[in-house]
Amino acid sequence: MLTVLGITAPIFILIGLGFLSVRGGLLSREQMRGLGVLVINFALPALLLKALTERRLDEVLNWPYLTAYALASLSLFAAGFAVARWWRGQGQSASAILAMGMSVSNSGFIGYPIAVMVLGQTAAVAMALGMLVENLLLIPLALALAEAGAQRGNGGWALV
Repeated sequence: MLTVLGITAPIFILIGLGFLSVRGGLLSREQMRGLGVLVINFALPALLLKALTERRLDEVLNWPYLTAYALASLSLFAAGFAVARWWRGQGQSASAILAMGMSVSNSGFIGYPIAVMVLGQTAAVAMALGMLVENLLLIPLALALAEAGAQRGNGGWALV
């Protein structure tokens, strides 16, 4: 239990410090937004590029990992979509977005720091491969299904 706490405590302490810095007036919401833009547009892509360029291509393209990650993510997406659509009675667009929320991980902000503390620098490659699957497969699938639902009421295969 202490091992898990030792790994996750620094992350939650940083989150708390960020909250307190805004709440206490040390940083404004606009400054936090600027910091977020910096992280999303520059720091995270730089981290991924650094992790990928430090290794040979055959080390980076781990096809069994990519396949397993894609199949697991697609299975979770399908299950989430089915539950939202047919069990909870949501529309197609809402179901697609809910399924995306269930199947696309928070790897860049919470998952990566935890993985680095546990796995070391190989975590960056795993995160990059996971984000590859998410950005090239899951997010486009969710957006296509959501758009199809918006275009045809709640119809099925408008974009397929």
